[in-house]
Amino acid sequence: MSKWLYCILLLQLYWRVSCQPVKTALDTPFNDMNFAGLRHWVEDYYGPWEEWLGPPPGTTQESVPENVPFPCNVSIGRSKTPPTSVNKLKPGDIQLIGTLGDSLTSGAAVFARCFIALFVSNRGITAAGGGDDTWRKWLTVPNILKEYNPKVVGYAVGASLVTEENSECHVAEIGSMSVDLPYDAQVLVERIQSYPMVGTTWDKAWKFVSMNIGINDFCANICYEPTAEKVIEDHKQNVIETLRILKKNLPRTFVAVISPISSMNLIEAQIGNPSFNCSFTMDFECPCMFGFSFRPNRQYYYNIIEGWYQAEREVSLMPEFQSEDFATVWQPILTNSSFPKNKDGIVPIHEFLSIDCLHFRQKTNAWYANGLWNNLLQPVGHKSTSWEPLWKTFLCPTEERPYLATNANSGVYG
Repeated sequence: MSKWLYCILLLQLYWRVSCQPVKTALDTPFNDMNFAGLRHWVEDYYGPWEEWLGPPPGTTQESVPENVPFPCNVSIGRSKTPPTSVNKLKPGDIQLIGTLGDSLTSGAAVFARCFIALFVSNRGITAAGGGDDTWRKWLTVPNILKEYNPKVVGYAVGASLVTEENSECHVAEIGSMSVDLPYDAQVLVERIQSYPMVGTTWDKAWKFVSMNIGINDFCANICYEPTAEKVIEDHKQNVIETLRILKKNLPRTFVAVISPISSMNLIEAQIGNPSFNCSFTMDFECPCMFGFSFRPNRQYYYNIIEGWYQAEREVSLMPEFQSEDFATVWQPILTNSSFPKNKDGIVPIHEFLSIDCLHFRQKTNAWYANGLWNNLLQPVGHKSTSWEPLWKTFLCPTEERPYLATNANSGVYG
């Protein structure tokens, strides 16, 4: 019993400390060693256990039978020779995938059945950076891209810490916040520049990099900042610095700046869903939204989140980050995404959210991947802002619009 109590206390400490943008008295080498040891133990023990048990019932997409073809004509989505301009980049031209983000991007708790498994990052099935199996079992953007280019690399497989080999170029990390983005970008640059490419070199390969950050800021930081303006401006500068690192070091790169889901939608999902699990975890995972002293300020925080989205949009439009071999495009698919309700008007919360009512299940990752894929093809200014049930709308490159949408080519297509 004492071991489990110790683990729960470490879990609470981890979430409180890791989601702070500055070092605290708890950021000691001893505590860092303990947290690292706990995470390795959880990955080693619970990872295989979760794999053996399988996903909790009702939390995954329905598999697509082998006799059902991929929805798109893949020949349209790949160039005969590699393009020289990012504005003529087709899905099949992408050769390497990189991923930046936080625990929602790392796949934390996707298959969790108990609190301690919140530490397990199932990167291989995450919407933006996972490449386990195929699109038939796990719909992810990399699994879609594999249909256009089977040799694409860089996606994560299985469950892993960011320091482990299986993470590949998927460097999203539990606890990451906006302030961590520049450092994480430098880690990604080093991974990509040392990646063992086959038939090309990292600098000549076309790269797809996604970034999605914010849920930890919304949950554990914005209620401690003095003004909304400071939160938004700090994030804007972090994104600018991150993109400068990527642009300076990664030629031939398409960057998808994905705005995070609003914590308002996580709150609404809990209406009519009284749950000890939710109450227990949200108090320390998301105190800014669920702590009693901060609840009266929720509308103020929602306004900050809207400002966060606007800052990402503005930075993505900056001419500094648009050139022939580099493009940054805002992807708003999550900004208005909410969870479906049953006939009683209640969200079947544990089909879409994990045991802590915060992290995405695989089914949610699949909906997100479908929507993100659509965003990548939709012209700038005409992108969907909410996901739909899986496969309801699945866009394909066409003869008229075969390229990933950039700011420049959206002027032609829009």
